[in-house]
Amino acid sequence: MKTYLIFILAACLAALPLVARETADDEEDPYFLLAGEAAKDIEEGDYASAEKRIKEAIAMRPDDPGNVLLMSNLGLVYSYMGNDSLALATFDDALRIAPSMKTVIVNRARVLLKNGRDAEAYSDLSDVIAADSANVEARYLHGLLSLGLADLALADADMRVLADAEPESLRTAVGMSALLSAQGKHKEATPYLKRMVEKSGEAEDYAALAANLLELGKLSEAGETIAEGMKKYPSSGELYLCRARLNRDRYAYGDAKADAKRAEALGVERSRIRGLGL
Repeated sequence: MKTYLIFILAACLAALPLVARETADDEEDPYFLLAGEAAKDIEEGDYASAEKRIKEAIAMRPDDPGNVLLMSNLGLVYSYMGNDSLALATFDDALRIAPSMKTVIVNRARVLLKNGRDAEAYSDLSDVIAADSANVEARYLHGLLSLGLADLALADADMRVLADAEPESLRTAVGMSALLSAQGKHKEATPYLKRMVEKSGEAEDYAALAANLLELGKLSEAGETIAEGMKKYPSSGELYLCRARLNRDRYAYGDAKADAKRAEALGVERSRIRGLGL
């Protein structure tokens, strides 16, 4: 589960929400037109154009309060472009203007997480939650970090807020499955893991569901999940590791050792291979 949490945290920046401030009256306003065009550029992956348009909008009205949110989006653009140092500096500049702007703090935390600065990110997210206990963005990331720290009480508090706010979302499925698995509640985690496979369907999702089913002793269903995942991801070390465990539990030790060897060749840590006891 710890490895799966690392994967989740590494992916957190991929779908960051952009913030726009528009009304019907803004449709002809050049400032908002530039902001809207920048948002479209970001969606299309044209980050250089997005950077240019955001800067033009800010220069057009240097004292506009909306610039703080544009700066937040600009920080995301820099991170998407691989310049996380400039992204963090941009967030810091925005927070000097509006120190309590939660959107900016959460976005800074995401980039800190991307760079392995978990303690700083955790502090940022804790500050947001202290000011706004219902902030689901902060609760989700804070909960995942709490799980990584094995603080199940805090993680439970975070994920329950998330689940109440958006019970059918993918990130609720991610957070609740991780929490319930860490608590040893594998039966309760199963529906969330199945939702992850349905909504996301990454190799790690199939592996997490298969591992859960193996914990429950549902070998046939675990085998079906692994086979389905391998059709899509034939080079997934995580799925080979799951199949090694499945074969071990079926007493097919030769097949289990072959799968374990393949998992290691595909990058699974040797310590996890040894954990199979083959």
